[in-house]
Amino acid sequence: MDSLEPRDTDATRNAAAAPAVAFFDVDGTLTYHRDGVAEDQVAPSERVRRALEAFTARGNIAVLCTGRPPITVSPALRACPFTAKIMLAGGCVEYGDEVVHHEFMPHDLLARLVDELARVRMSAFFETSSRCLLVEWPETPLSFDIGYEHTSIDELRGMLDTLEVSKVVLESHRLDLLESVMPFIREHFVISNLGVGEHEITLPSTTKRNGMQVVLSELRRRGVQVGTVYGFGDSENDVSMLEAADVAVVMGNALPQVRAYADYVTDTVQEDGVVTALEHFGLV
Repeated sequence: MDSLEPRDTDATRNAAAAPAVAFFDVDGTLTYHRDGVAEDQVAPSERVRRALEAFTARGNIAVLCTGRPPITVSPALRACPFTAKIMLAGGCVEYGDEVVHHEFMPHDLLARLVDELARVRMSAFFETSSRCLLVEWPETPLSFDIGYEHTSIDELRGMLDTLEVSKVVLESHRLDLLESVMPFIREHFVISNLGVGEHEITLPSTTKRNGMQVVLSELRRRGVQVGTVYGFGDSENDVSMLEAADVAVVMGNALPQVRAYADYVTDTVQEDGVVTALEHFGLV
């Protein structure tokens, strides 16, 4: 696996000399959908939470690394011992309580994307660091409503000069509508399968890998020596994280195309696969 920087071959760079740093995806990795649980209330199991606490109690560093926007990172997740949080698939990075990185789509490019999606009447979620907007067309009703702020296409267009959108989310079963739009999307963006019935559109530079680089740079700037870097994930937007990690841990429920990036395949999220992997590597 490629690391974010050339590997340091000095014998002092090992797990005993420096803390491990682990980057954890949320949906499909730390948590999974449960009927009756709101999107912004999802929580890891008690066993996973205890393992995260044991991991950090040993002096290691845990980092949240999710596609979720900040407002849907639940209180239960925020209460876990994360030194930093990468959100919006790398579009927003918090170190402690400080936002240290924020990337969003240029307004002119976002306007063109909105026009293209509107042309084919594609319902979509538009996610920023502080708001999540939903435009829904009668022809393409959404299969579920995760509590986002509903707005009309005209209202959305009126906000575009100031709206800082990092990510656009679409329902996977509607992707056939995008046949005529896909050349534009692939020219300017990356589209990733989240494995939960959704695809996301981001800038090529908005990646979990870049979010990792921000966090690791912040750690080093604060004088923290970084040991082995682990990445835990299950979907296509985790690939850049898995490629960048020294050790790529892929969940047993991962998409088949993501398994190709694994150094170690653990149990499924329902089986607390994060705990299985932390135990396997002697980290808890």
